[in-house]
Amino acid sequence: MLGQKQHQAQGNTVQENLAHSFSFQADAQVKAENNREVTEAAFTQKLADLAALIDSKFGRLHVAAKRPRLVERPVAKELR
Repeated sequence: MLGQKQHQAQGNTVQENLAHSFSFQADAQVKAENNREVTEAAFTQKLADLAALIDSKFGRLHVAAKRPRLVERPVAKELR
């Protein structure tokens, strides 16, 4: 949704994005390149990458709570 409410979208470039849906109607001149719907595999991989980054930067356990910063949960049914 590129500037749809303000009617200001013009000539945007949108590339390399993962999302459930894309809406480029507000910008007739949009350059959309290599945008694709997210898959469960892509979501799981990105989550693992971010979890590793957070663990390396801040440690696996929260300092005060002494609990893991991220807890694995099943993927929502909407993403399957």
